[in-house]
Amino acid sequence: MERKTEQTVEKPLGLLKQEFIEGVVQQINNSQLPLLVVEYILKDILQELNQTIIQQDSAEISKYEAELATLNKVE
Repeated sequence: MERKTEQTVEKPLGLLKQEFIEGVVQQINNSQLPLLVVEYILKDILQELNQTIIQQDSAEISKYEAELATLNKVE
């Protein structure tokens, strides 16, 4: 009896980006908020994203350094 394996196809990054942008634009258009308010909201979101990226980078560097230290102890 043959065993079936599930195959998944991942969307390319360009397509994901396009769909994301279209979704954001649609939400902005449907929000009925003045564009000035939308601008302030998007600036706040961007600031939060930047902080999250900095935290993630720092955590990844710490993890990498810890793994290197563990490897160096073993050798």
